[in-house]
Amino acid sequence: MELLACIRVLKWIRENGSWDSVTRVQIFTDSQYVKENMARARGWKRNDWRNRHNEPRENADLWNQLISAHTKVGITVHFEWTLGKKSPVLKRVDKAIKLLRQRLLVEDRTWIAATGREQLLGQ
Repeated sequence: MELLACIRVLKWIRENGSWDSVTRVQIFTDSQYVKENMARARGWKRNDWRNRHNEPRENADLWNQLISAHTKVGITVHFEWTLGKKSPVLKRVDKAIKLLRQRLLVEDRTWIAATGREQLLGQ
C-alpha cells in the first residue's frame, strides 16, 4: 500500500506540477520500507530484482513503477520518514486520506454499476 501511495503521488505531481517557486518535493511516509529501500531499488532492478546476497526482492512490479514515476516526475523528490500519526497534522492527514479513500470507493462502485460491470467484478 505504501509503494502504491508513493507511485500515485509522484504521478499527481507530474500531472499537476510545474510550479515556478517549487524546486523540490518532500514525501513524508511512515514506511521505513519505502524510505530505506528507495535507493536500493535501482540496484535490485539492475540485478534482476535480487539484492546483493542474490535473494529475490518482493514487489518488483511496484518498485519498478515507483522508479519510473520518480524518474519522470521532473522535480527533485526526497522521501522522508516520520513516525506515523503522532502529530496533530499527521492525524488530520490520515483522517482526510481515509475519508477520500472511502469516497473514491463509493464513486468507483457507482461507476461500475452504471456501466454494467458490477456482475463481471462480482463473479
